[in-house]
Amino acid sequence: LYFADSEVSAVRRANLRTREVQTLVGSGLFDFGDRDGRIAHALLQHPLGVAIHGADILVADTYNHKIKRIHEANGTIVTISDGLPLDEPGGISVRGDALYIADTNHDRVIEFNLTSGAWSEFALRGLRGTETAAAFDDSVPIRDVMLQIGGELRLELSAEFADGIHLNAEAPLGILVRAAGSPLGDAIRSAVLPPKLPVSLTVPPEKIENGSLYDVELNLAYCTTDDRSVCVPVTLRWRLRVLENPQADRVARLSQRVTPVMESSGNEASEKSAILAR
Repeated sequence: LYFADSEVSAVRRANLRTREVQTLVGSGLFDFGDRDGRIAHALLQHPLGVAIHGADILVADTYNHKIKRIHEANGTIVTISDGLPLDEPGGISVRGDALYIADTNHDRVIEFNLTSGAWSEFALRGLRGTETAAAFDDSVPIRDVMLQIGGELRLELSAEFADGIHLNAEAPLGILVRAAGSPLGDAIRSAVLPPKLPVSLTVPPEKIENGSLYDVELNLAYCTTDDRSVCVPVTLRWRLRVLENPQADRVARLSQRVTPVMESSGNEASEKSAILAR
C-alpha cells in the first residue's frame, strides 16, 4: 500500500502482510521543498494524491503544483507535469495511460496522457439533468411571484433548520435559476463561500417573461450537533411563476425548513423539507 503522509511531505509504503512501513521520500516535519533526482535526497511539499502506473508511483506534489513519478526500481523521482498549469493538485487516479488530476484551485479535472504528455480539461456534462428535471416536474409546487416586468428580480433564499442540525460552515452555497425545462447550461449560477443565509441572486430583466415558470435551487449542507458530526448535502427547490404587477416588490423571499434525513420517511430531499410560505 502506497500512501502520502502529507504533513511530513512524505510518501510511504506499507506491506499489508507483515505490516512493515517504509519511507520512499521524506525525512521529517521541517524537511520539505521541491527537489527531484535520487529519492534519498528528494523533497516534496505536502503531497496528497498517490496512484500506481505500471511499476511506478505517481504523486500529486500539491504545494509545489506538480505531478511527480517515483521510479522505485532505480530510486529516482522526476516531475512529469512541466508545462501543465496546476494549482494545488489533490486527488489523482490512473486509467490505462490516462492520469486524472483534481486541479483543486482551478475547480477542474485534468486528463493527462502519461505517454505523450498531452492534456485537456475533462468536461463533466449533464450529470444532474435528469434528476433535477424529474424533481421539479413531480414534486415541487408552483408559487406565484408578483413582479414589475422590465426590471430585475432579486431572489433571497434561506433555510430554517430543525433542532439538532445547523448550516455547514465550510461547504459553499450553490444557487441555480433557469427557465423551467431549459437546459442546465442556460442556467444562472452562483456559489457563496463562506456560507451565510439568507443568500441573494439577481436575475436580469432580459431573462424574465410574464407568465413563465422558473426553477430555483439552493444547494447547501447541514451538520448534526451531536457527537456523530454527520454532515449531509441537501438541495432545496422552488418553482416560480412570474406574474406582472406594477405595484409589486422586486424581491422574492423564499425559505424551506430542513429536517434531518434520519428522521424523515426516506423521500427525496425536496420532499423532506416543508415549504414555508412567506
